Amino acid sequence: MSEGPVEDFDLAITKVWEEETFCWDGGESNVIAQNMGVKATLKVLDNYEGKNIAVGTHGNIMVKL
Repeated sequence: MSEGPVEDFDLAITKVWEEETFCWDGGESNVIAQNMGVKATLKVLDNYEGKNIAVGTHGNIMVKL
């Protein structure tokens, strides 16, 4: 979410979720994270087409895909 630790995590995460294009210094916005997550997921699906796969992620990315 940011380059280093944030002082107030609740405030930091709320700000990121309220404004999809907002990012803290050194971090990434939800739009950027979503685009990277979708691209990575599609790559895995393409590379392993027809096979059983398991994908793990953290909650914030999971709800953006």
